[in-house]
Amino acid sequence: MWSLTIRAQLRLLACGAVVSCLLIGAVGYQSTAQLVRNIYELLDSQGAVRRQMDADMMHDAVHADVLALLLAQKNGDREALSDIRKDVDEHRKRFLGAMKENQDKLSDPAARALLQQILPVVERYTATATAIIAGGFEHPETAAVSLKGFQQDFALLEDKMEKLADAIDNGSRRQSDSSVAQVGGGRGGHHRGGGGRGAADGLVVLVGGALDAAADRALQGRGAAHRAQRGFVDPGAGGPQR
Repeated sequence: MWSLTIRAQLRLLACGAVVSCLLIGAVGYQSTAQLVRNIYELLDSQGAVRRQMDADMMHDAVHADVLALLLAQKNGDREALSDIRKDVDEHRKRFLGAMKENQDKLSDPAARALLQQILPVVERYTATATAIIAGGFEHPETAAVSLKGFQQDFALLEDKMEKLADAIDNGSRRQSDSSVAQVGGGRGGHHRGGGGRGAADGLVVLVGGALDAAADRALQGRGAAHRAQRGFVDPGAGGPQR
């Protein structure tokens, strides 16, 4: 019967140990890489929630700028016009900036679809506000004509922005749940069976036991050879003993 020498067995088992360590490392790297991706996606989704909150505030701020102009016209306060123009320019930029950044970074399909529908209305809404305020006191008739459409867009955005905020929040929650599940899966994969980490751990235990057995056999063989050289004989063999 063909058999390996003890040295060959030790080498083979050592190779098995190296392979098992590589397997554990590969599984761990894959799990860690997936977890890092989930964390970055979670951070992006939380950033989208923050940007949407800012966009909601700018939606109201632009409306307040137009109302401030109407009040200044009513009171004949021309000195307020400069500040109102500065304010609406800042609010318009922040509003559009937050919406367009979310357009680039949102990964949730439902939220992206809603944002695509809302963005043209946002652009029209902010452009109308800028035009009304740009006319100032010189063209009050322009403000009167544009105000109705502006108020309609304001009311339309009230509804759509709320739905978009809910969609972004739901997407963020799903991403958070996915990250938590990823962490839990990494800790408990071997309990559920079929996990690569659990299989690799089992292989390490098996290889370790085989290495111990091979080492015991090697030590026994070496001890027997050492006793034979000194003239000792196993008493169980029935031979002479010194």
